[in-house]
Amino acid sequence: MYEKQFRLLENKKMTLKELALELESVVGQTINKDEFFYKRDVALKPNTNVSQDTFHVTYEFLDHKDFIDVVASLPSKRKLSEYDFTDANFDIELISYVKRDTPENK
Repeated sequence: MYEKQFRLLENKKMTLKELALELESVVGQTINKDEFFYKRDVALKPNTNVSQDTFHVTYEFLDHKDFIDVVASLPSKRKLSEYDFTDANFDIELISYVKRDTPENK
């Protein structure tokens, strides 16, 4: 659906709020920029010398149930609380638009 536009954003460095603004311009929908969900993927085996941590960031739209899922990374920290999710420049790796076929969307 938006793969070509998303590929232009992948492999760039930007904050999560900057990415939200870019995604809004691509899809033409308003994203809830004040609230996004993230989780860290911890995978130390078999390579324990990982210098980056990978995060899954989910952006939800204000007007419908679809969402955008982003895989991004930052240099590794020991604790989740040490990451700056507001001002850190993430390496954007993969962006996916997820369509939810629900009665409200039809």
